[in-house]
Formats: sequence, C-alpha cells, structure tokens
Amino acid sequence: MELTAAQRIAQRFVGLPVEQRQQILEKMQASGQSFRLLPIVPARQGLARIPLSFAQQRLLFLWQLEPDSPAYNVPMAVRLKGALDQAVLQQALDALVQRHESLRTRFASEDGEFHQVILDHCPLPHELVVFDGVADEASLSVAVDAALKQPFDLLTGPLLRVTLLRVAAEEHVLVLSMHHIISDGWSSDVLVQEFIQLYTALAEGRQADLPALPIQYADYAIWQRAWLEAGEAQRQLAYWQAQLGDEQPVLSLPLDFERPATPSQRGAVVRVDIAGEQAEALRNQARKGGHTLFVLVLAAMAVVLSRYSGQADIRIGAPNAGRNRKELEGLIGFFINTQVLRVQVDERATFAALLEQVKDVIGGAQSHQELPFEHLVDALLPERNLAHNPLFQFKINQHVAASDAGRKRLGALEVEGFARDGGDARFDLAFDFSDKADGIEGYFTYATDLFAQATIERMAGSLRQVLDALIRDPQQAMVDCPEVASVLPARTQPYPHGDFLALWRQAMAPGQAHGGVRAGDRFMTQAGLEAASNRLADYLRQRGVGAGSIVALCLPRSIEWVSAVLAVLKTGAAYLPLDAQQPQERLQQLIADSAAAVVLHEAGDHRFSAMPGVQVIACDHTQWATCSDSPVEVTIAPAQPAYLIYTSGSTGQPKGVVVSHGALASYTQAVLERLQLPAAASMAMVSTPAADLGHTVLFGALASGRLLHLLPQDLAFDPDGFASYMAQHKVGVVKLVPSHLQGLLQATRAADVLPAEALILGGEACSWSLLDKVRELRPGCRVINHYGPT
Repeated sequence: MELTAAQRIAQRFVGLPVEQRQQILEKMQASGQSFRLLPIVPARQGLARIPLSFAQQRLLFLWQLEPDSPAYNVPMAVRLKGALDQAVLQQALDALVQRHESLRTRFASEDGEFHQVILDHCPLPHELVVFDGVADEASLSVAVDAALKQPFDLLTGPLLRVTLLRVAAEEHVLVLSMHHIISDGWSSDVLVQEFIQLYTALAEGRQADLPALPIQYADYAIWQRAWLEAGEAQRQLAYWQAQLGDEQPVLSLPLDFERPATPSQRGAVVRVDIAGEQAEALRNQARKGGHTLFVLVLAAMAVVLSRYSGQADIRIGAPNAGRNRKELEGLIGFFINTQVLRVQVDERATFAALLEQVKDVIGGAQSHQELPFEHLVDALLPERNLAHNPLFQFKINQHVAASDAGRKRLGALEVEGFARDGGDARFDLAFDFSDKADGIEGYFTYATDLFAQATIERMAGSLRQVLDALIRDPQQAMVDCPEVASVLPARTQPYPHGDFLALWRQAMAPGQAHGGVRAGDRFMTQAGLEAASNRLADYLRQRGVGAGSIVALCLPRSIEWVSAVLAVLKTGAAYLPLDAQQPQERLQQLIADSAAAVVLHEAGDHRFSAMPGVQVIACDHTQWATCSDSPVEVTIAPAQPAYLIYTSGSTGQPKGVVVSHGALASYTQAVLERLQLPAAASMAMVSTPAADLGHTVLFGALASGRLLHLLPQDLAFDPDGFASYMAQHKVGVVKLVPSHLQGLLQATRAADVLPAEALILGGEACSWSLLDKVRELRPGCRVINHYGPT
C-alpha cells in the first residue's frame, strides 16, 4: 500500500541522525506545527537491532535486580462454563501470538545494550491441570495463584503463559499471565476481546473479522525514541520540573507497622462501593462544574490524604494509558505511563476552588503525558530509597473499560471473571474505581507491611464523608466541612513498653544506638550518656535517692542536664525541671511545694544553699567520677512518677502535675509512631527545660536513638545563627512556639530555619499566614499542631 505524504515524512524523520531530527522539531515548533499530527509508521528498514521503549528499559533493569520475582506479572483468570474445545483454544492462542509481535518477543544483550528479538514463530502450548474429584474454591485459588506467580525469564521467553485448570467436564478456569514488559491493563482487555473473537470464529469454522494492525510495538519503540531524543523529552521535562519543584516529599500517612527496609509487596483490599443515589449525585455535580468524575474523586482523595498525613503538598500517582493515537489502540504492549499529580490542599479554600485546581493539574499532565516516568525519576530523585516508591506513594486509577458486563460468551461457553483475594501492593496505598450503571465500585489496595485493615476502613469512611460534603455545597470552605477525617480513634492495644527506661534500653540495643547529644561544640554519644547517667544515678542512690523521691534539676540546656534526667529516672525517683533564669523566690517556692529531697544545680549558683531539709548538690562530674558506670538495677512500675512539672498558674499560684512512667512511655511511643521519621532524622530542642514543650523532641530522640541537638539560648533567638545551624546539621525535627518561629523566619535565609522532616508547633495558636509562609519556604516539611504533652 502506498504511503501518504505524512507517513513518508514520519518514516524519513525516524531514520535521520538525532541532530537533524532536533532541527526539524525546532522548525515545526517555531512555525506552530505539531509533531503529533504525524502518524507512527513501520520504520525498521536498515535497523540491525530493535531498541527497547523507555518503559521496557526501566522494567528490564528492575528484572535484573530480582529475576525470580513475580511482582511485574500481569495476571488474568476467567471461568469457562460449557463444552470447551481444547484444540480450538490452542489455535486461538496461536493466532493471537502470531498477530501480536509483542507476544513472541524476548530480549537480548549485545555490547552491554539490550534490544528486542522478535521471533517469527513462538509455539505457546497451554498447560492442562486436572482436578480429581470436587475442587473447592480454596484449592482452586491456590492453583490459580501458583500459575500466576511463576516468574518469567526475559532473555529466553515466552513472556505469555497459559494454564487451563479442569474443574469438571464443562467447567474450567483459564489462567493467563504476561510479563508487564510486553503488556499492561489495556493490553489485557485487547487480549481477552481478540481471544474471544478468534475462539468463536474458529469454533464456528469461519475467519475472525479482526482489523489489520497498522504497526507493531517495535515500531512504537523506535518512534518514541526518535521523537523524545529530538528534544521533546527535554521540553516536557522542563514542565514537570516546574510543576513538581525541587523537593519531593514522602507522603507520611500514620502507619500501623514500622516501614521495612525492603517491602514485601503483600497487599490486601478494602472495598468502597458508592451506591446509585450518591454516585448519581457525584455525576451531576461533575456535569454542573464541567468536571469529570475522576476530578471529583481525586480532589476528595487529596483532602483525605492531607488530613491523615498533616501535609498540604500532596503527590498522587495516576497511570496514563499512553494510547493517544489511533494506531496504538489495538496493540498489545507496555504503553502505560505514570504521571505525578501535585495537589495543594488549602483547607480555607472552597471545594469548588480545589476542583478547578485539580482540573488544571490534570489538563497540564495530559499535555505532557509522553515523558517516561523513568526520565522524571532520574531528573528529580536520583537517589532512591527501596523502602518506598519514588515521587509518590499513593496511586489512583479509574478503570474505564471495567464498565463492560462481567459475563461474556466464548462460542458456546459462558465466560466469567475469577475473583482473587488480596493482591500485590506496589505502593503504600492505591485506590481504583469504576463508574458502573448501578453505582461506583471502588477499592483500596494497601500494603499489609504498613497498615492494618481498620486504618484503611477509617480512611474509606473519611472518603465517603468528604464526597458527601463536596456534593452538598461545593462553595463551602473545606475547613468548615463537619467531618474531621484526621481524628483517629483511641488506641485499643497498649504500647509495647510501659516505662521510659525500657525505651532507652531499646535505643541502646546493638545496632540501634546511632544518636547522642550535641550542645554547641560538645558532643556525647549514647554510650557516653549511658555511662555518665549511671555514675550520677549511683551517686544519688548513695545519698538516699530512690522511688518516691523528687530531685529538682536547675540546669541549663546541656549534656549534663540530659544526663541528669536519665540518672534521676534510673534511681526510680522523679525529677522536677526548673528554669535557672527564674528568680530565687519562685525557684524556692517550687522546691518547697514539691517536697524535693535534692536540688542539682549549676556550679556557682548559690541560691539554694540556705534551704533547710534539702540536699543541695552542684553539678560537678568529678564528684561522682569514681562511682559505678554499670547499668543500674531498678524496677519501674508504669504508675510510678517520672517527673513533676509546674504550670504558670492562671491564679498566680503554680500548679504541679505528676506524670507517670507509663504515661510518658505511651506519649513518646505515640509521637514516634505518628512522626514515622527516617532513621537518620535528628531532633532539636530550643525551649526551656522547665516547660514540657521540649519533651516531644527530648524523649523522642532518646527513645529512638536519634541525635538530639540542644541549641544554646543565644543561638535560639538569633535568626541567622539559628538558620545556619539548622542547615549545617540538617536537623530533621524541631518544636517551637509560633511567635518564636515568626521571629526566626526573619533570617536572611528563612527557608534554612525550617527542619527537613517535621515542624511541630505548640504552646499558642498558629496563624494561617504563618502556615502559608512555612509551606512556601519548604513545601516538603510537615507541620504538626501539637499541644500539651503533659
């Protein structure tokens, strides 16, 4: 068949050197012509090796890392009821393989570079498994999973495997598994539809009426490289770099289990079906606003994720079919591409404003959909973390083709889907949905490494309520939405440790102790803290300090102060933190009211010498240098007091509050569970030791083996000095009063004031303007509003 002018231009373009292709593309863009108007054509003339598409290249690299993993198998299984002709079944499979080159493709490496090898013929005999007797659903599911999870060898092929399970004479399960490198979700639909047509036609003794394929996957791979290498990849990458920015925050949902270094990819499913009435209300709302259903669901999901994570900058992965050309629609191959949709959730904005933002985000992504996800990851996140997916950890997908009827005919056979439990979790969390005539069918797939089922069920309830609020009044501000999705129910199971010292010992375990305390130019390791606090504890016990005693600590933020806190706890006593900056009368009042038996103060501070009935000890480590540094033998009950702290006293009279070891341990474990920090993230304390504001980072760092920074008073109120310290030491978490933060943000390099992971605010109300400034300066920093540790 003679080529059109457009086809001849496209064919010639593909064969040109890259410099000439760049020149042609630049001229077309300068004159307002779109390269997309040119078709994809067969263009293999003179090519000794057929290149991989960019998606194939990435997947082959991943396969080399784990060649025995079934993680990238594309599974399909259907029930066949009726008289099955196995010979016709085999003929239909053979015809399908001959029609699509991708199904007879393997991969080879020469000179260190992989390429596609397309076989002229690739026999694909199906394996028959016969069940003796009556097969129950459990054993059938095991057999299906076993067939679907067999790994593929990409170098030898074939990359399509077919197993037929005979349950009874007229009942079978057809199991098909393809490797993702030659297939995707759309391809699965193509394969099923064409297999049905081929089997039906062969069973009826006629030719299947399948349209000729204008190109094959190999032609697409050649065209993709020719176009993207000519400058289109760089143009689209510039858009995505501007859209996603320099920082790529990790979505920090509250986890039920500690994130493993390497995910198992085990998953489970929680269904979220939206019945007809609410589904129709959503469709009507979408039509009225000029939106798609996908826009509404994505916007609502962004609100839920923002509320559960405490983050406003939400990144969501969304697969794109990659079939925006007619000639690609009927092919089997790996076309799907993943896009990162960035949604900025501002609770003060209306739902309507959020929908417009989401609509614009999706529109921009569609206009730049050809850039391979692999290119984007390489450009934005060159350093990978195997513990989570790069650039996004939550995926959303609307299955358009899933609206077809669940039952089909295959000649005389009735075809029905085979339901499988659970599934693989390639992301922390994913939400898939389909718009059906009788409602919207949706389901969360979650990583069981990270989440319990109850957590995802709560999230599903939150999604329903946000959708309800969106339907009721899209003009209402999100912050006025009555559903508080971020409030989690009380923990029903106790935390594993009932006293703080148990947490400290856990942090001291071999392989866990990576922290210590830094105060100015001084640094002490965890092991050093352990030994120093043991010596002081021994010294205090020799002076009668033990369970039931109160030890007042009037020391500045220092390594000695942290060591003293640990030492008092190790004696079984409780400590009373005092602010050395307060007047003598106030300090003596608190000591007398608390009935403290001992006061440990800074050397040179003589304000306590005249107090009767109180042992006054200057903090001089030479006094206890000869004491034992062996671990102190002490038994702590959860109800035993850990510290006594005084409020400012709204009536003018200070009020003391006793906090138990059990409460302190539970609080510390809850904080660490909520923060979910990387192992290397450090914490900084800038508040007075006499207030509980700093307890979040003090005990959080000590209990998790993290480095604790104690910033001196002069640095804590020097904006430029504070910013310089935070940047130099890459501090992960800091807790501040909002007014203090406002002052620190006057620094020349204001962004450096903010921590890398989480900013915790407490003590007073935080203004929206301050929150906006934080998000502008460091979008990846979580902001947590946290009151009242005591």
